[in-house]
Amino acid sequence: MKEKRLGLKTMHFARSAKEKHRNRLQKAWFRPQTRPPIRPTYRQYERRKLGGRAESAAGIAHMLRQSFFATSFAGFWRNWNPLFSYYLLYYSYRPLQKRLPRPVALLGTFLLSGAVHDLAATLLLQRGVFLFAPVFGLFALWVILEAWLGISLKPLPPGI
Repeated sequence: MKEKRLGLKTMHFARSAKEKHRNRLQKAWFRPQTRPPIRPTYRQYERRKLGGRAESAAGIAHMLRQSFFATSFAGFWRNWNPLFSYYLLYYSYRPLQKRLPRPVALLGTFLLSGAVHDLAATLLLQRGVFLFAPVFGLFALWVILEAWLGISLKPLPPGI
């Protein structure tokens, strides 16, 4: 470690970048190999999110409580409709996040969800519906802005 004397103070300078890199590699060699996380089954995901089964009244009540009393808009969406969110998380968001920045992956996932809702409405009404995708795109922008600005929906403390 290099030292430089300036008046009464001694300043310590970090090692060179090569030395830091070499030390990191040596430490990494001794680290045990970690396995990539295994995707849970839907039932395991459901049990973690709801504490039971989604079909039960207690599970639905838990989902509604978690969603409507969330402290952020992102928290609402994290807890809303665990069946649909499981498939969106593991088959849309995570694969997109590997290739794209997080906000873009989030926007793409919300747009896909809106497109699925549009498809269901189109099949039900037997005419083209293009309403949900733009609305879900706005929801995604809201979630992104909320995270970027650090906005929280926590209730104000009493007396304010």
